Amino acid sequence: MSSPVFADPAHASEGREPLFALALTLTVVAIYGQTVGYPFIILDDPGYVADNPHVLGGLTWAGARWAWTTFQEGNWHPLTWLSLMLDAQLYGRWAGGYHLTNGLLHAANTLLLFRWLRVTTRSPWPAACVAFLFAAHPTHVESVAWVTERKDVLSTLFFCLTLLAYTRYAWGGYGRMRYFWLAWLFYALGLLAKPMLVTVPPLLLLLDYWPLRRFPAAAIREHWLRLVVEKIPLGVLMVGSCVVTFLAQRTLAVVPYERLPLGPRTASAVLGVGTYLGKTFWPTDLSIFYPYWRGVPPWKPLGWGIVLAVLTVEALRRWRRQPYLVVGWLWFLGTLVPVIGLVQVGGQSVADRYMYLPHIGLFMALCWSGQEVWGRWPVARPWLGGAAAVVAAACLALSIRQARFWRGNAPLFAHAVAVAAHPTPWLYRLHADALLATPGRESEAADACERAWRLSPDARHVSNAVMLGGLWLRAGRWQNAASLLDPLAARPDAPAELLCTLGDSLLAGGRNDRAEAIYRRCVERMPGVAGGHFGLANCLRLRGDVPGACDEFEAGLERRDDWLPALTFLAWTYAHLEGDAPHERALTLARRAVEVSRGQDVGGCTAAAAAEAALGRWPQAIDSARQALDLASRPGIAPGVAEACRERLTAYQQGRLP
Repeated sequence: MSSPVFADPAHASEGREPLFALALTLTVVAIYGQTVGYPFIILDDPGYVADNPHVLGGLTWAGARWAWTTFQEGNWHPLTWLSLMLDAQLYGRWAGGYHLTNGLLHAANTLLLFRWLRVTTRSPWPAACVAFLFAAHPTHVESVAWVTERKDVLSTLFFCLTLLAYTRYAWGGYGRMRYFWLAWLFYALGLLAKPMLVTVPPLLLLLDYWPLRRFPAAAIREHWLRLVVEKIPLGVLMVGSCVVTFLAQRTLAVVPYERLPLGPRTASAVLGVGTYLGKTFWPTDLSIFYPYWRGVPPWKPLGWGIVLAVLTVEALRRWRRQPYLVVGWLWFLGTLVPVIGLVQVGGQSVADRYMYLPHIGLFMALCWSGQEVWGRWPVARPWLGGAAAVVAAACLALSIRQARFWRGNAPLFAHAVAVAAHPTPWLYRLHADALLATPGRESEAADACERAWRLSPDARHVSNAVMLGGLWLRAGRWQNAASLLDPLAARPDAPAELLCTLGDSLLAGGRNDRAEAIYRRCVERMPGVAGGHFGLANCLRLRGDVPGACDEFEAGLERRDDWLPALTFLAWTYAHLEGDAPHERALTLARRAVEVSRGQDVGGCTAAAAAEAALGRWPQAIDSARQALDLASRPGIAPGVAEACRERLTAYQQGRLP
């Protein structure tokens, strides 16, 4: 039997809708209002926004062309890029603006979902409960509080609009085909925001059964074929999106079957669905990253497989009497298929963000089951109402708490390490990078990296040793760095980064001769590595070999022309040599130093002033010297530096070299 009209009948409590909508909106504000004050995080946000010149340039024709042609970040989602560009146009680099847009999109998704459910089922209370769980479930925090996950909230917006337009088409009326093509357009836009919507055509077939009720009881088989054929235009989009997504991800993130065969993938998929079910009902220890399963006993995936099979069979058995069970359960399972790990992308086992859309089906099954209990057993109503209140309060409290972890890099990744069963070196490294993003926490970052080194056998390879040594060096613990890296440097295949970090550690400890030997070995074996030349130049400078230091600094700058210490040293040295040629070179290097430091380095401005004075360009020298004095007068700069800058400025004003 088909539903007669799209609009609600008079008895559907339409007057309550504004109250429900207000309550749902306030729920979103209570949880995500705090995120407007949050920064970008170091994972993916730089590539998506903070360090992406295409996005930060705002909405331009060049940016739009890039958005439609790039596979950056291993995805093709031009609409997501364009939405971030629009935010950049409005907010610039203010992270709070991007968080605000995510929050507004989440609120819109919540209200549209409530509207669709209330209209199609004519049951306002279950519809409101589903929308509340969608708005407030703690596992959805990642999709909203992470700027990078704009693709989640944006694609779901178009998904909800697809549902509304498709329902208008399905329930007939004047001009019904225009609503089908409107649904097609919304679906295309959703795929352009995130390809996870590839399962929408089969999902719409499920919804044809319930709540749209387009399967007449007397002719199910005939209508089934017609409804499948009807989805072909949507299926074309689905297939096209799958192909483009595979092309975008295959070279960057897809794990080949040689490394991860089908058997382990299937076991991982079953464990993943079980994990998602568990986190639905007990949403604690949520994390931005769950390392891939390791050391899982075989009985676990087997046990979860049995549970999932029983739930599926039971839902199918009740398909006539309780259609919301089979529709909700298959919605949950079906929309997880693209992200469950059969095609493994990245190193995570599961991700909270993957539950944003699948959860709707599970919530529908739960809430309509609750409505049935409410109607059939009045004696259970007080218990059901009390349980609903407890669940609502718990979701709200846990989501507010979970959102607070996103207030900065350090708390977010500290929490991820704390809740991980088997923290990976990569996760520890993210934690270390997060601590380094906060001034004064270098020692804590080194400790975080050291824990990975001590606890995880996977961490004990050269790249992590170099990272740990570098962190120890930044924390002032050069002895630790040298002790760790010196034995590894004896290996004939020791990489340049290890040799340079060891040399820097030895140099910091005053062991100049040993450091010089390490740097020379690096330069001889790998002359293209700038760090070896710069390190050797510092050693030569410290033992008074200025010409040799200049040669090495120049060699280093040929490989990397933005190393500020080399630029300022050479500019200052050449400015005090005889002849116009060294002075011109000094001025070129000094200007590059000013450019690299964006005019914020005292040494660069001082060197520029010296070079300009050596060439007799006194007005320019005076301007550069004034800039150097202004910088040297800031808090935290040693008083002697400002006094020296003042003496040089006075000399230039008198038309003489100091």
